Amino acid sequence: MSSARYDVDVAMVAALRGLVGGRLYPGILVDDPVYPCIRYSLAGTRFHNTLCGQSTLMAFRNRVQVYARTRKEASQIALSIKSIMRGFAYENTPESDVTAFEPDTKIYSQSLDFNIWAREAVA
Repeated sequence: MSSARYDVDVAMVAALRGLVGGRLYPGILVDDPVYPCIRYSLAGTRFHNTLCGQSTLMAFRNRVQVYARTRKEASQIALSIKSIMRGFAYENTPESDVTAFEPDTKIYSQSLDFNIWAREAVA
């Protein structure tokens, strides 16, 4: 993992931790999670290059997924995440907001994607 990617992850955890009592999971949810909870993951990385060569600027596409027992609760947490991201430590742009219901678990989810901009340290 690049140092910029690690730094963004640390900032993301610090920013979102208080929303759901610390139930914030990287990559996958734990077995039998307590709801509500949040899962976050890296959905992609774009490296920005110029005609003069490589740039240190990168855009990380981060996905933040809220899981809750009601649609209202998932929506309220998602609104809080959007508010937090407006004041986030790294420049970012919201990319998508998708809601869903998982009939097998009877859990509502809301997925938010953000492009987060960071510079890789030059060695």
